Amino acid sequence: MNLTRSLPRPDEAGALLFLPYLAVYIIAWALQIPVPAVTIIFWGLHALYLAWFFTAAREAGLQTLLPWLAVFVVLALPGAYLEYPSDAWEHFRRLYSWQTIPTIGTSETWHKFSYFWGWTILGSIPIPYRRFALGLYSSFWLTFTARMIYRFALRLSDDKRAPALKTFAYLGLFGSNIFGLRYYSTSSTILALIAFVQVETTLLDFLQRRRKVLWTIPLLLAVMALNHAEEIILTALASAAILIGHWYEKAPAPKRRLFLRAFLIACILSAVAGWVAMRINGYFFIAHIRNTVPELTRYGSLKIWSRTGPFADTIGISGVVSLLLALVFFRQFPIEGALTIAPFFVVLCPATALLLCWLMPTGYILYRIFYVLPFGFILVSSLLRALPFWAAGLLVAALAFPPAFPWRGRLAFLLYRAPAVREFTHLDQTARWIKENRPGILTCELITDDITDWVVSTHLGRNFSRANRLAPRLLTQKLDTTEKILDHAQKHKACGVLVARRSELPAETPSRAARLSHHWDENKGDQSWQISAEFEAAAAGLTNNHWTQIPVPPFYNLYEPVDHVRNHGKEFYPRSDHP
Repeated sequence: MNLTRSLPRPDEAGALLFLPYLAVYIIAWALQIPVPAVTIIFWGLHALYLAWFFTAAREAGLQTLLPWLAVFVVLALPGAYLEYPSDAWEHFRRLYSWQTIPTIGTSETWHKFSYFWGWTILGSIPIPYRRFALGLYSSFWLTFTARMIYRFALRLSDDKRAPALKTFAYLGLFGSNIFGLRYYSTSSTILALIAFVQVETTLLDFLQRRRKVLWTIPLLLAVMALNHAEEIILTALASAAILIGHWYEKAPAPKRRLFLRAFLIACILSAVAGWVAMRINGYFFIAHIRNTVPELTRYGSLKIWSRTGPFADTIGISGVVSLLLALVFFRQFPIEGALTIAPFFVVLCPATALLLCWLMPTGYILYRIFYVLPFGFILVSSLLRALPFWAAGLLVAALAFPPAFPWRGRLAFLLYRAPAVREFTHLDQTARWIKENRPGILTCELITDDITDWVVSTHLGRNFSRANRLAPRLLTQKLDTTEKILDHAQKHKACGVLVARRSELPAETPSRAARLSHHWDENKGDQSWQISAEFEAAAAGLTNNHWTQIPVPPFYNLYEPVDHVRNHGKEFYPRSDHP
């Protein structure tokens, strides 16, 4: 008897696939079960799921699978986005931090479950093959998201061609600045996003009387909560928009007109109330919000038009076009129209804008409210009314491709591969050497530049790192004499100094992403800028103070106190007055 025949297809289960894992994870957290034991349980679940997937794939047939396999391959070609110092390196670090964590509760990211799930798949991959494996992992999540978006689009489309084009538009337009969905593909955000899309699909199924499965929504909210809780806010807004759009679609004309009048009156009253509230310093949380959210207007709405804020970089030309189309074609596409208008309404209406500021107190991330729905849906629906499929596809691609402001398309980023020197692939050799030859470095400070420290520590799951991606310490510019290095080593109980030979560093390549996005200073990904010639010379002087020197691939020198080498990496605190 084949038990898998009674199960739903994996794509129908969506984010619910992760509930058994999540249950084990929560139990392990509560009982403080060691991470290695939990990993073995996850491996067992992986094996069961693979058996189910292969059975489902065989039943679906090659004709059904081939388009999605093609999507997977195309999205895997550029690999995972790993340009330093982008947030992708934080996600990489969180994934591999689990190799040195004893129990789930001791992890700083215990509340982001999918990092542990990813670790149980990627953790045993040797260092030289990790980037390739991360590329496949990234493509898996992107393809999974695309499939769930396609299922969602099926509920909103009478035209059988539209779901495929809407999925393409989603992949090309979702994101902020130049960074698209691939930017989140190794993070915990993407599973929460899948759960969010599935909630909206479930709600549409219920409203359209396809299936009554609302009981799954609390489970999907739990998946969001233990991955990226912001998606719960998006879920509330998108659900309200869908309910309003569905009601408008079914309501008679007099009730529609009454609704629009009430809506306009509410907007006017909200603006007046916001203007008054912004002038009362002690009013509820207004004083605090004014200090943390510089994009607020005098009426309490958010300046989505400001070039200095993140909103304009998120909306782009496609967002403006989509808003106009949503207003023009609202009667024809009320649900898509409501989903498109909803985030604009929330940030422009003072009452909802101030509430949003309170719910998301880190002012910079307020732009993510526009992740409620990519603007491509209403764009595709409108274009297919007047144009053939191929022409609509070309127009969507034309809007989605240019990354520069004010276009802010993200299709180019989906396939962009950063230069190897900007991804610091050469440091994989360094991390491998240290893992094999100096495992003791995992538990002590290593004096080196921030880039080397971050990349090597990420590979090793080393939590002793003091590196900072976005605000480098520039320690290797400050320690410009041998005495300063010795004093720092004594103060911080460092066990070694790792110095790149500047003359052998690879030639620096300009960062196209940094220049287009202005998201980080280009110098922060320039290793030669972080390492001064004075530091290299000062480190060489350590050999005159009872330190040893050993070459480390591909172009480093590792300096260690003689006693530390004699003790084979056991705890040793160097002294500047070493006899």
